Amino acid sequence: MLINKNFTLLWFGQALSLVGDYACGTAVLLWATKRIKRDGYGRAGFDLLRRQILLAD
Repeated sequence: MLINKNFTLLWFGQALSLVGDYACGTAVLLWATKRIKRDGYGRAGFDLLRRQILLAD
């Protein structure tokens, strides 16, 4: 499967990209949660933001 050098590079590049996508999504969710808690919008704002992020995937 990983005999061809180009295929190996493509495979690892896609895997790294997937990890980066999950890390970015987690960072945005944590940032938004911190911001909502700081600004005092409460649970309703957090639920709305979480639904928007989940629908965007």
